[in-house]
Amino acid sequence: MKTQYTVRTTKDGKMMFTKDVEIVTKEHDELVLAITEHIGYDTEDAEIYAQWLKNTCLDAYRSEYELRRKIH
Repeated sequence: MKTQYTVRTTKDGKMMFTKDVEIVTKEHDELVLAITEHIGYDTEDAEIYAQWLKNTCLDAYRSEYELRRKIH
């Protein structure tokens, strides 16, 4: 299973990802590159953030899947 992401920055510089936007599948290296280019993190911080983002997205996906399974 591939995880999908959208990385955005708010006006006050905070990071967020959203589910309401069509999101693009990225491999880990592409995600790190996107974070360094668009957010301005150095590579080491981008690696950490990319891993956190992947874990968070996967947890959200699993939670939503479990909820849908219980409803149906």
